[in-house]
Amino acid sequence: MILVRVEREELYNVQRTMNATNAQIERAGTRAMNKTLRWIGSQAKHQIAQQHDIPLKSLKGRVRLSKAKPGKDRAIAWFGVSDMRAIFAGAKQNARGVQARGHFFQSAFIATPYGHLNVFKRKGRERFPIIVQKIPLDKAESILSDITTRVPDRLRTIYAQEINYEVNVRGY
Repeated sequence: MILVRVEREELYNVQRTMNATNAQIERAGTRAMNKTLRWIGSQAKHQIAQQHDIPLKSLKGRVRLSKAKPGKDRAIAWFGVSDMRAIFAGAKQNARGVQARGHFFQSAFIATPYGHLNVFKRKGRERFPIIVQKIPLDKAESILSDITTRVPDRLRTIYAQEINYEVNVRGY
């Protein structure tokens, strides 16, 4: 989980230099936090998908954003970094097993024994038990920590753009 928090003192410093009203500061801060949150989500999804060789659309449900609202000085981005089921990586059955993009599962098969399509592998020689095959997202935490270090600079950049918009374009 990444927590984005705005320090009020920074806002007041900008307010003094730009001659902005409190309402302008509030609107610009809220928009800047939400834009930064969307940036965090898209950066995380793109980098995790690229590093783990999985489709971008398979990460859609793994990102949850708690948007900022006026008067609220924080927003939250949550990421699911547990192992991903191989079926979501575009799994295809072949004679030797299952290929899911750059991941190969020897002697695995695609079936729906429990009501959902999945990639399975038998635990032993018997018919059951079967184990769902997953792709580990082991690099996700390091990717998220790298993005976390870039968040303050990105937030300042977007905030400067938004306050400029409020003062010079919107004007009230």
